[in-house]
Amino acid sequence: MNQSILSSLKKAKPTANSTSQYPDWVLASPPVTKKLFDAITTLYEEIEYKIEKGFIEDIDWSLGPIIKCEIAKKAAVNPSNIRKDRQPNLYDYIALKNHELKELLPSKAQKKQPKSKKSKTNKDYKNEIKGLKNKLKQNENEKYKEFFNQIIESHLTKKQKDLALRNEQLLLEVKNHEETIRNLREKLNQYMKQLSNL
Repeated sequence: MNQSILSSLKKAKPTANSTSQYPDWVLASPPVTKKLFDAITTLYEEIEYKIEKGFIEDIDWSLGPIIKCEIAKKAAVNPSNIRKDRQPNLYDYIALKNHELKELLPSKAQKKQPKSKKSKTNKDYKNEIKGLKNKLKQNENEKYKEFFNQIIESHLTKKQKDLALRNEQLLLEVKNHEETIRNLREKLNQYMKQLSNL
């Protein structure tokens, strides 16, 4: 991400009565982009507050912590509106805000962490396993839904040569996503083994 893009992304958050404080790329985009931008700002502030107070256990650092499904839910829009080919600047902005949140972790959240960590109980493992299963299902549903939506759109709007190229890109995205799912399953299996040893 070059310096000019970085500086344009780091504009102040919007106020209710002003559009001048939105970045230019938001103002130049469809109205849904403004909703998504506001949702990202709200999620950022919520997660920042948790970090400052030391409530970091519920934050998903592996996928975000600001993730697409939560942005769409907060903005009350379809997740298909958050696609890199449609919203490249928004993708860069999400990456930037996630990086900022991760930078906050060592300076603020670590001071709040307890000196000694309690051993996980049977209930703790079950809760983590349940969370991993839900996350895995959500991740699978979201990615494959997006994949097939793009396939349909490609059939309707692109020539066959462009479609073949796009399909290759989509298959690569699915492959990368399957790697994420595989890692989640491995982590789930580890928790199951630890739970069985309790």
